[in-house]
Amino acid sequence: MGSVPAHKRGVAAGLRTMLNTCGSLLSISLSMAIISSSVTPKAMQALFVGTQVGSQGIAIDNFIGGLRLAFGISFAFSIIGAVLSYMRGPQPKWDSIEESQSA
Repeated sequence: MGSVPAHKRGVAAGLRTMLNTCGSLLSISLSMAIISSSVTPKAMQALFVGTQVGSQGIAIDNFIGGLRLAFGISFAFSIIGAVLSYMRGPQPKWDSIEESQSA
């Protein structure tokens, strides 16, 4: 919040919360789509019906492969986000702008 003028902090907080929620929604849906696409339809049906007990009937290697792919994509997005955050530049100085607006 230090990089936002004081009179805009409410808007910035709301925007940050919205972006956090959207990021969580997208990451969970993407991860579940990748992981569920690696498991056979028969095993997925058994999971939803409740007849699946333990790891019998599921190709564990396929599931672990899908999980690794989901984690790899999440890692790549994290690296991209870190690079973009690093490239944002120095923190702006809002004090001089606020003083000129209040005068």
